[in-house]
Amino acid sequence: GDSDPLTDFANAQMIAQYKVAMANFQKAMKMSPEDLRSLDLSTLEQISGNARARNGLAPDTIAKTPETVLPGVAPTKQQVAEYIIGECREIGIPEQLGLATAATESEMTQFNKDGNPFRHSNSDSTDWGIMQVNDKAWGDQYDLNLLKTDWQYNVKAGLQILKHSYDAALKNSEGMKGPGDPNQNLARAAYSGYNAGAGNIWRYRTPVQDASRTGLYDVIDHEGFDMRDIRFWDNYRKFS
Repeated sequence: GDSDPLTDFANAQMIAQYKVAMANFQKAMKMSPEDLRSLDLSTLEQISGNARARNGLAPDTIAKTPETVLPGVAPTKQQVAEYIIGECREIGIPEQLGLATAATESEMTQFNKDGNPFRHSNSDSTDWGIMQVNDKAWGDQYDLNLLKTDWQYNVKAGLQILKHSYDAALKNSEGMKGPGDPNQNLARAAYSGYNAGAGNIWRYRTPVQDASRTGLYDVIDHEGFDMRDIRFWDNYRKFS
């Protein structure tokens, strides 16, 4: 019969994760006993557990979320969303803001299908991972390798940056300046600041023809607003 696209996607994702897990397992098997002893227990369990589960020897491990995520092993969208919600509650920003930011920046993607970190590069810098943290702007404050390879670290870093922008929006009384209710305006301002720098929290409510710094704008819609702000607003409403 006809194949189910969702089933095909899930199978393809499992195969990709299996290949990465087996590669990690094979690397571990080539390590010396001394090097193996230096690995922490959770890393060893992740290496062996993933390999066994994908071979059908330990199906119960598939449902577990390991504390340590090996480079290249992509989390599910649900895992990312649940982690974002927990972190947003921890640092005191709206859950919808964190979720919509991750969805807008990367569609909650840390790794490409080939296992390499998801990135977007421009002329002089690169944005990395789920939260698309920029290496030029934030490379001196966060571990660049972890931003690329550890999705939880990437989310934590991105949400900390987002909170800085959210606090700037509060300080600037953005809740009373945008087109929506105060909570919506604050979220939209926070994303504009996250995407373009905290000093640019006004971008979501300012068409390019009225902007003092037009270099902040990328793709512009027919009314002059940046499409990234529009996509964020669409995503924010989906999570509300």
